[in-house]
Amino acid sequence: MGVRLSVGEGTSASCSFRVRMWAVPMACVVVFVVYQAIAALAFDSAGVGSAEARSQWDAHAYVWIAGHGYPPETTWNPDGAYFAFYPLFPALIRAGVLLTGLAPEPVAVAVSLGCATVAVGVLGRWLHGVGSAAAALAAVVALLAWPASPVFQLAYTEGLAVLLLVLSWMFVTKERDGWAVVCILALSLTRGLALPLCAAVATHLWTTGRLRPGHHPRGAVGVLAAAVVGVLLWPVLAGVLAGDVGVYWSSHVAFAPDGLPQSVLEAGLRHPEIAVLVVLFLAMTTILAVKLLPEWTPPVVRWWCAVYPVYLVVGSLVTPSIVRYLLLLFPLGLAAVPLARRRWAVAVAALVLVLGQVGAWWWVEEFVPLGGDWTYP
Repeated sequence: MGVRLSVGEGTSASCSFRVRMWAVPMACVVVFVVYQAIAALAFDSAGVGSAEARSQWDAHAYVWIAGHGYPPETTWNPDGAYFAFYPLFPALIRAGVLLTGLAPEPVAVAVSLGCATVAVGVLGRWLHGVGSAAAALAAVVALLAWPASPVFQLAYTEGLAVLLLVLSWMFVTKERDGWAVVCILALSLTRGLALPLCAAVATHLWTTGRLRPGHHPRGAVGVLAAAVVGVLLWPVLAGVLAGDVGVYWSSHVAFAPDGLPQSVLEAGLRHPEIAVLVVLFLAMTTILAVKLLPEWTPPVVRWWCAVYPVYLVVGSLVTPSIVRYLLLLFPLGLAAVPLARRRWAVAVAALVLVLGQVGAWWWVEEFVPLGGDWTYP
């Protein structure tokens, strides 16, 4: 015997479903905004509450590029190291200045925090759809609880990078190939993340069968091509702008501390105690990514969590910025999803966020104010 619904009942059920679908991402956004509002007090406490004070260090370069572009040399950095800074974030700052008439510093901070807020909403909606409400909240808690999460309130690229990274994962997973191409290429003009993303995307496309004959691989090939092109897109464009093919690579050398290892890998090869820490770090992240993430985790996310740590070890300078770089491993928080059914899960999540605030205040106080050569975000 069939069940009949009146028009009113059908409409009510549809509205209820839409409310449930939006309740989780909105909850994620509310948690994010409240958490960042509390963290904002740390900036005031450290004397860096103004937009100008939040536009120091690397942020100074983005603001400068937004106003002046990429000239042959600058008064603040005659070594040409500004080509290490990608162009999309400065372009958005410039567009915001033209639209609002505001100074570039507050616009830059607003762009960063705004992108991060949107990213959290998109992440919550997507993970709720492919996983569960607990998955969405676990990822957001992991993102916020990391000590460097206040970086979203600086004129840095983390907010834009997280947004484009989440969109890239989502569109690749949903097989929205055109949008995936756009987001992957945009990310390649935002941060140096194209290489690990390329590896994650390629593995996703292969393991899901999208590159195999008979599976209509044209769209998948386009996505993979965009990921490959993205690896060299900015280095090539920078070379064209500067008239020097190697300017992107030489610009990174300008930031290398004199006499110190050029990468975490080199530091490990020089110092056995660092090597032990590196091996433990890679083993832990690999086990989390391959074994402990939920079965439904999209392959592109799983392999990002496996590849990105290796990329950091091989390609990152030994600087305090590593704390900030590790923020992008937030999907590892999905490993906690099986614990969500426990009665004490909410209390543990709250405790994690409280401890995260302690770490956030330490990070802001220690690294954001202008200080010595070894204290910067």
